[in-house]
Amino acid sequence: MSRLYPKPNCDIVATRARALEASTIRARLLRSLGPRAIGLAVMALTGALASPASAQACPTSWTSLGEGLSGGVVTEVNTLVTMDIGSGPALFVGGVFDRAGGVAVSNVARWDGAQWSALGLGLSSRVWAMAVHDDGRGPALYAGGQFSTASGTPARRVARWDGTSWEPLGSGIAGSGTFTAVTALASFDDGSGPALFAGGEFNEAGGVAASNIAKWQGGQWLPLGEGVDGLVRALTVFDDGTGPALYAGGSFENAGGAPAAHIARWDGTRWEPLAEGVNDFVNALAVFDDGSGPALYAGGRFIDAGGLPARYLARWDGRAWSALGAQVNNSIRALVVHDDGDGEQLYAGGLMTLAGGVPVGQIARWDGDQWSALDSGVSSVVETLATYQAGPERALFAGGIFTQAGGADASRIARWGCPPLQRETRAVFASQSGTIQPGGPRLPPGGDTFFNIQGFVSGGTSFASYGVLRWDLSDLRRDLDALFPGGWTVEDIALELTQSNAFFSQSGRINVFFTTDDRTDAKSPSSPLFFPFFDFSTVPARPQMPLGDPDPILSYTYIVRSTGAVDRYDRQGGPLGSAERLWLPTSLAEKIETTNQLTLVFVDDEDPFVAATYRGQTPAAGVLSPRLEISVLGQPVAVCRADIDGDGLLTIFDFLAFQNLFAMGDLAADFDGDGQLTIFDFLAFQNEFALGCP
Repeated sequence: MSRLYPKPNCDIVATRARALEASTIRARLLRSLGPRAIGLAVMALTGALASPASAQACPTSWTSLGEGLSGGVVTEVNTLVTMDIGSGPALFVGGVFDRAGGVAVSNVARWDGAQWSALGLGLSSRVWAMAVHDDGRGPALYAGGQFSTASGTPARRVARWDGTSWEPLGSGIAGSGTFTAVTALASFDDGSGPALFAGGEFNEAGGVAASNIAKWQGGQWLPLGEGVDGLVRALTVFDDGTGPALYAGGSFENAGGAPAAHIARWDGTRWEPLAEGVNDFVNALAVFDDGSGPALYAGGRFIDAGGLPARYLARWDGRAWSALGAQVNNSIRALVVHDDGDGEQLYAGGLMTLAGGVPVGQIARWDGDQWSALDSGVSSVVETLATYQAGPERALFAGGIFTQAGGADASRIARWGCPPLQRETRAVFASQSGTIQPGGPRLPPGGDTFFNIQGFVSGGTSFASYGVLRWDLSDLRRDLDALFPGGWTVEDIALELTQSNAFFSQSGRINVFFTTDDRTDAKSPSSPLFFPFFDFSTVPARPQMPLGDPDPILSYTYIVRSTGAVDRYDRQGGPLGSAERLWLPTSLAEKIETTNQLTLVFVDDEDPFVAATYRGQTPAAGVLSPRLEISVLGQPVAVCRADIDGDGLLTIFDFLAFQNLFAMGDLAADFDGDGQLTIFDFLAFQNEFALGCP
């Protein structure tokens, strides 16, 4: 029986509701039951369970990002952003540093999950803020700070990175004080169209007077009314029920010429205060729903919000301020909402060492009711936080001036989550190849099995052959199971075709399709590869693929040649240009993850007179058969699937959680991996429970 591989993640039941919370009465009842009565108790309590369990499949912990960041007298991380600019999801880091993991950089760097890289020649001075914004040319990274050049090109305090190069935003930002900088960025449409909003300490944007805040839109800088009268340190978008608006926090006392104590709302035309505001600096803003509805959370140096005691963190619901009850003991510098597998929670970083009376090391988690620590935290100030979700990987990143996280070395940046996923790339050669045609595979005189591509004969009067390749994935999947006991998932694939003694009658295009069929009789109406015949006098002679596979995973151009060259096709582009890319549909990735045979079919969909032959044998005499290069992401930590309630113990409550999932029809209870919920899932769960956790 084929096992359904869990996607590697820090939780088996990802994104589900929080873990079951049994009442004291229920717990006492179950403790009083003998082993003989447990089965009856499970059945009796099934109807009382209110929500499915969310289980941590691996222990969360702190890990470093290689050698981290280093520099001169001052080394600091001030801003983090995660995004994909076309080369895959990555973490972008800004601050003051000149090396990232041993790579020479200049105040900004990129972490792809495994290694550091520079962004051109970087930026000439400190980076305070970064944001993702689309100005109509596609999403790009925007950086703000104190720099004057980007990759050596003049760019005053703000610049755009498109994945390849930096460019300035007009004449940039200027000021007359001793400190001039952009310290906050946000993308928002205030009713006049998408724009990049920049806050900080300045009095000019693009040559136009702008008091500490401005927006970049349509290739020019525009002020926001009269602006604000002090530093803007945080920007975010929040909808208080009257529509989305931009909220700014900082050291200012007035916004739009009217009192607004350290925090204000811009609705696109005017500034508004948030009641009485707060009594000191606002460093961070985030929107979080603690179960009572979305609200704006502000963190900073204040101890009073709206005239009420609120030490360093307060909640604004659109009408009034409130404290969180349990409070922290020092100022907050960063806020972010992150889901580590138990649902979204609010994470705060700064200078605090206590949160709700719980010892924390400059970083803590608020679930809406209480604070909790992240292990021992970090060794010094946290300046910035970012959440990272890339396929199956989810983690929280913290940056600042600390040198340790969780008691281990971590220079200015660290990752909180399950152990990082590992990448592995393996090559698999085609195990069988031939053609789909009425007569079956075409065998050349030498006995080798060849893989043929051929279009319709002139006029469509006879049926032609279609190339098909098969790969045996059983050894690959067995190796990956052993390497990644916590599960693995396909990240990427590449296809290589070796042209050996090949004949091409003329140039054309070939489409490559994925199919689950393993037969060669394309004419049989019962075959998933059946191509309907048409009245060729009215319909062009073109093969039609089954509805299940309407799009090719690859469409590539070939030319008349017989060179023995290797053509490689991947998601970055094939040998004939960027258009020759291999598409990785979900169905193909899942096929690789869950079954032992993969079949691809090749169809000439452009020219009815083209034929080609590829060698289709196992590696011999320097001739390679077509091969797949498969890259996966895997979790090296074993998953304890039986610990469904995620408390680190195997107890009766795991039985309760399992039965609840089963009763709800949730495939998280599919323990035997057959895609169905049956009595065999109970047996499989019981066996894993009996084996215990690793």
